[in-house]
Amino acid sequence: MMLTELRCTVQSLEMDLDSMKNLKGSLENSLRWVEICYALQMEQLNGILLHLESELAQTRAEGQHQAQKYKALLNIKVKLEAEITVYHHLLEDDEDFNLVMPWTALTPCKPSKRPPPTREWMAKWYLRPTTP
Repeated sequence: MMLTELRCTVQSLEMDLDSMKNLKGSLENSLRWVEICYALQMEQLNGILLHLESELAQTRAEGQHQAQKYKALLNIKVKLEAEITVYHHLLEDDEDFNLVMPWTALTPCKPSKRPPPTREWMAKWYLRPTTP
C-alpha cells in the first residue's frame, strides 16, 4: 500500500516535472519572442532618432544661416538709414550739420568753427570704399 502511494506520488511528481518543463519551454519561447519584438522596436526607434537628429542639425544650420542673413540685412539697413540721413542733410543745406554716423554718435554733435563741408566733399567722403 505504501509502495502504491509512493508510486502515485512519484508519478504525480513526474507529471508536475513534465508540466514545469513544458511551462519553462513555453516561457523561454515567449521571452525570445518578446526580445525579438523589443529589438525590432529599438531598431525602429533608433532610426527615428537618427532621422530627428539629422533634421535638428539641418534646422540648426538653417537657423544660423538665417541669423547671419538677418545680421547682414540689419547692417545694410543701418548703413542705408545713415546714408538717407546724410542725403537729407545735404538736400536741406543745414549750416550746423556735422557728418556723424548715427551708430557712432553717443552724444549730440557740437557745432564746429569750420565752414560746413561742401556737398561734393560729403558725397566723396561718404561713398569712399571702406576696408574690412
